[in-house]
Amino acid sequence: MSTVRLAIRKPDDMPDAVFFGAMEDFLQLLIELTPVDTGFCAASWEMQLDENLAIFYNNAEYSSFLDEGWSKQAENGMTDPALEQLPDIFDEWMLKYYKY
Repeated sequence: MSTVRLAIRKPDDMPDAVFFGAMEDFLQLLIELTPVDTGFCAASWEMQLDENLAIFYNNAEYSSFLDEGWSKQAENGMTDPALEQLPDIFDEWMLKYYKY
């Protein structure tokens, strides 16, 4: 089986609420960036979250091919474009956290 796995470690100085919220948004972004034919691959994203680590995985048989850019819908895959947006997601959550 060809799967996609990605781990993101919580920065030491980041509040847990910021990390957990940002990881939920990151999961939604991965789903949005996943090419859709039947929707199976987009629906196959899952996340394991603990205190200091988020692990994202997609067990659809062809998910790694899509992540390598085999689809014209996502020629750059899903994980690389999502990771490029991660700093902005963290920034948004830090602003929300310190605003309240």
